[in-house]
Amino acid sequence: MYRFVMGAVLGSLFAWVASAPAARTAPAPKAKPPIKVEAWVSKAEAVVDEKLTFEQSVPAKWNVEVKLVTHRVVRAGRWDATGVMVNLPTEEFREEFNAFDGLPWFAGRSGPQVPPVEVRPGRHGRAFEFTPKRLGVFLIYAEWTVKGEAAPWHSPPVVLTVNPPVDPLGRLVIKPEYLVEKE
Repeated sequence: MYRFVMGAVLGSLFAWVASAPAARTAPAPKAKPPIKVEAWVSKAEAVVDEKLTFEQSVPAKWNVEVKLVTHRVVRAGRWDATGVMVNLPTEEFREEFNAFDGLPWFAGRSGPQVPPVEVRPGRHGRAFEFTPKRLGVFLIYAEWTVKGEAAPWHSPPVVLTVNPPVDPLGRLVIKPEYLVEKE
């Protein structure tokens, strides 16, 4: 009897799935932007006000015309009230707009009039000098809008940890402006 009931239930389930209209199927996944841009920061760990370089490039042989470069900065960690750096839970990650001086949100056009520069042998792109203003762990992304491409090109996130500077006696210097306003 048990086998008969289970067979009937499973048979009905299989029949229902086989006859399911397209609306019951999961939607096709949305296309993700391609990661074609290589990016790196001159140091993985820095202190507030230290000069850094954020480089991004593609192989020189691609000969691309970049119409727009944008940067996105996401806070993934913060300086805790107990005096240590802590990772944030992913639901607390947030876009950070005041973490750096010199890293533009939007950078202009390249092309015949402003060609990409060789940032490393065989690689053309852009290099931006910037200084951290806040303590934290940051994910920095680059996005290129490339002439003739339907979707923008992205870089993988670059992780940068910004620690407090140290005074001549070896003590941490933590100023209120180094901290996030709303914790």
